Amino acid sequence: MKQKPLVFWFRQDLRLHDHPALRVALDSGRPVLPVYVWDARFDEEHPLGFARMGPQRRKFLEESLHALEGQIAGRGGRLLVLLYRF
Repeated sequence: MKQKPLVFWFRQDLRLHDHPALRVALDSGRPVLPVYVWDARFDEEHPLGFARMGPQRRKFLEESLHALEGQIAGRGGRLLVLLYRF
């Protein structure tokens, strides 16, 4: 019988090594589907007129996600990045 995958939601801790929750998921023996949800509000302006996410933070997040994608791909997996609109 094929096992249902565990969905592992990467939120702020975008690393593979030394990640306690990820270790629990991997140790379960079930397939793990890694997911990151991009909040569409990151791209919006705050009601007070400033960006919700500054350019440096956005660049850091994009680079971190790219690195995470590469690490997961190097292990034969794929990071699923979803866009969430409120």
